[in-house]
Amino acid sequence: MTLPILSPRRPSRRAGLLATLALASGAVMAACGPGDASAVGVVVAIDPSATLEVSGFTLRTADGETLAFAVGPVELDSGAFPASHLREHLATSQPIAVAYRMEDGTRVAYRLVDAPWFTP
Repeated sequence: MTLPILSPRRPSRRAGLLATLALASGAVMAACGPGDASAVGVVVAIDPSATLEVSGFTLRTADGETLAFAVGPVELDSGAFPASHLREHLATSQPIAVAYRMEDGTRVAYRLVDAPWFTP
């Protein structure tokens, strides 16, 4: 059996994935102001679960951390989507990137965008 020879100049799949995640996080962070932050992950819960309005959600990051967010006024420019679209991401497990501010100890999301896939 012959093993493929990997060129040191050819980036690995993992390196490409990490670069893509860095770009997605950078794109979200570009929208952030001083004191703002961002996170990338998979939506695992939505509040409330029975209505069309979304007042909050829980995100699981690639390192397994779960982060709870309240939803504030959401920016909808440059590929961002409304909080109601989080239901689709919950159903499909497609990751999102969220920009947020800390307000009275609560993460308040203000920008939601699609993120590249990663392994949670």
